[in-house]
Amino acid sequence: MEKNNITVAPAVADVEAAYALWHESHDGTRDTFYRFMTTPSTGRDRFISLCDSEIEIAGSLATITLKNA
Repeated sequence: MEKNNITVAPAVADVEAAYALWHESHDGTRDTFYRFMTTPSTGRDRFISLCDSEIEIAGSLATITLKNA
């Protein structure tokens, strides 16, 4: 059975804090950070796991919100 999996970018409640945490181990501008957060990757998954996050489920869609980094 084939499943339709939609990967969405996480929402970030405090962009300043998330960018500061990301910038501790990455080089780049805010544009680079935004590209990182909107492109699915194992690096992004690892970064999200370092942050306090909340998962909300609405039907078949799950959204992740980073509360604070």
